[in-house]
Amino acid sequence: MGVFFPAAVTQYSMVVGNIAQALAVESQMILAADTVRAVCLVIAMFASSFIYKKLGLRKTMLFGMMCQIMPQFLIPLAINAKSLPILFLFKGLQGINAMAFPLYISTITLWIEQRFAGLATAIFNGSFVAGSGVGAWLAGKVIPAFGWQASFSVIGGVCA
Repeated sequence: MGVFFPAAVTQYSMVVGNIAQALAVESQMILAADTVRAVCLVIAMFASSFIYKKLGLRKTMLFGMMCQIMPQFLIPLAINAKSLPILFLFKGLQGINAMAFPLYISTITLWIEQRFAGLATAIFNGSFVAGSGVGAWLAGKVIPAFGWQASFSVIGGVCA
């Protein structure tokens, strides 16, 4: 999870030009959708404890994961439908995924023996950084072979 969720961010940045061309808009507009994702990410992290109190640990984590994975498969449909607002909605949902991030860290520290908790959280956080490279590498293999739209399905598949 830590490796593949951030892979979607890098993969998206690699296909911005393709999406802009398909929607007949400037690349800056497509990048703005990723800015919406980033804003939703920050809001979701702040709201995480409130959502956790309402839904509990498992439901909050599951909801966060679904907010990341489902739009990854649905974004090409929004593009094919030529719907910029739906693209923005799906990218925003991917940002909401971050509501579960603080809970992942808390859970790791509860499950791991205290003396290894720092190392475990460092490995988890490091996997998110590594995910950007994995996303670029994987998208770089998929796009020339199967097309830019297929890269959404492949990254979505590894996230699931």
